Amino acid sequence: MVTVDPISAAVDLAKQIVAKIHKAMETAAKAAAQGGGGGAAPQFQAVSSHDTLRAAVIAAHEKDSQHLDNATKVLTTISPALRVAIAAAQFAGKVLQDKNLELLDEQRARLVEAEAVAGPAVADLRTKEQVWEAQQAALREVAQLTAKLQSIPGWEGMASSGYGGAATGQITAVTQLVAGSLRMPSSIREVANLNEAIMSNISRAIGRQQRQITKVNPGVPGSFACTHAATTALTGLTLRLDAELGGETTQAKLDEVQGLVDASRSMIPDPWPGS
Repeated sequence: MVTVDPISAAVDLAKQIVAKIHKAMETAAKAAAQGGGGGAAPQFQAVSSHDTLRAAVIAAHEKDSQHLDNATKVLTTISPALRVAIAAAQFAGKVLQDKNLELLDEQRARLVEAEAVAGPAVADLRTKEQVWEAQQAALREVAQLTAKLQSIPGWEGMASSGYGGAATGQITAVTQLVAGSLRMPSSIREVANLNEAIMSNISRAIGRQQRQITKVNPGVPGSFACTHAATTALTGLTLRLDAELGGETTQAKLDEVQGLVDASRSMIPDPWPGS
């Protein structure tokens, strides 16, 4: 019959527990040293989508300008008043387009910053999720080993009872730690998913605004309807970025844009002469 020295058994279990804890710590350290075991940072499309939006805004203004030029060329007579109105409309359209380009620049800067922050953040969160999953498995093994310390075969008496009582406290602590670790991977995953969802929502919103702009017809010559549509779309996108990324566009800035819109619309005859 083989007898087991209870002290040696307790020491052996303690060594196994320490080894499991070290393993969990090494897993975390290895992932951190590799700079993101969760994979490369996701490639968001917000900035590239916004570049496409910029092209649509520029094309919209060019379409308006060409529409006014074509309408003016077919007129046999242009009165001084109409000539002034045409020049005023061209100027107002340019001012409005300059504001559109300013909005685009501001939006792009925010998107570049958002992608620069969100990409590495999501990659880091994915790494932490994997680390916690690995630690979770190790901690479960620690709990199982700690439970064995409650009753060492062949060890009886006061010392055994006292050691078993201490082991019970350790089991409670480890059990609570394991319970907490069970929530960590899913909690981290939710945060990572939220960041990805925000950037995806922004990309889709940009795409919708771009399609909205391209569908608009020039309308009355000099009305710069396409340019106005771009302003409306860009203002809406700015508010959407405020909602998704945080921040607040001042009402004064929005009022300034609306003032340019109203001024532009008041400077061209409607209906157009001869229409």
